[in-house]
Amino acid sequence: SRAYDDLDSPGMPRETPYRATFIFSLVCMASILASGGLIIGVGPFIYRMVEDGYFSDRCDDGDDGCSAQYDAMTPIFDGGFQIMTWLSCVAGILLRAWGPRINAALGLALLTAGCRILATATTEDGAGWWMFGYGIIGGGGNFLYISSFHFVYLFENPGVPIGVLGGIFSVSGMVFMFLNVPGVTISSFFTGYFYLALILTVSVAIFFPDRPIRPRQRYRITRPTLKHIDFTATCKSLCQGDVVAAARESR
Repeated sequence: SRAYDDLDSPGMPRETPYRATFIFSLVCMASILASGGLIIGVGPFIYRMVEDGYFSDRCDDGDDGCSAQYDAMTPIFDGGFQIMTWLSCVAGILLRAWGPRINAALGLALLTAGCRILATATTEDGAGWWMFGYGIIGGGGNFLYISSFHFVYLFENPGVPIGVLGGIFSVSGMVFMFLNVPGVTISSFFTGYFYLALILTVSVAIFFPDRPIRPRQRYRITRPTLKHIDFTATCKSLCQGDVVAAARESR
C-alpha cells in the first residue's frame, strides 16, 4: 500500500529520548481515554444503569436490580463486544490503505457518536440502540488504538513502548470507574465524554501523521493530504473477505 511506501528514511536522525517520550506519553494518554478498552469497564456501567433505573420496568413493583432487568441489559454488552470485534478488523485493513490520521479520526468520530447515543438513550429506545452506541464506542476507540502503535518507532528499542501501549487497553477500562462517583449519571457522564471525544477527534486530525512513522524517522506535524490513500487496495481487501476471516480468527 502507498501508505507504507518510501518511509524508511535511513539517513534521518532519530528522535531524542526526551522528545520521543513526550510525544509517546501524549499518544498513551489519548489511548487511555479513547481506546476500545473503555467498554471492558462493564461492571461500573451496569451498576450505574441499574442505579439510574434503566430497564427497571421489567421488575415487579418498580424494584431495581431484579434478574429481568439484568437480562434486558445483557444484549447491550454481548452485542457491543461483537460490534467492537468487527470494527477492529476493519480498522486494521483501513489503516494500511488510509494511514493513521484518517483512520484514528474516523474512529474517534464513531466514538463521539457512541457517546452521544448513550447520553440521550432511554429505556424506550430498547437494548438494540444501547448496544449500537456501546459497540461503536469500543470499535471506534480501537481505530485510534490500532493507529497509535507506529509511534513506538520513535524509540531505538520499541519493545518497551509496545508493552506499555499493549497494557493501556486494559487500563482504559478503568475510566468507567468514574460512573461510581456520587452524583454522576449515565447521561451526564457520556455528555461530558462526548465533548472530550470531540476535542480528541480534532487533535488527532491535526497532530497524527498521514503515514505511519517508521524506524529512524522523526515525528513532525504535517498538513493533511489524501495523496497516499489507496482506494483500490481497500476495496480489494474488503471484497476478498479479509474482514470476515479476521473476525472469525478473533472469536
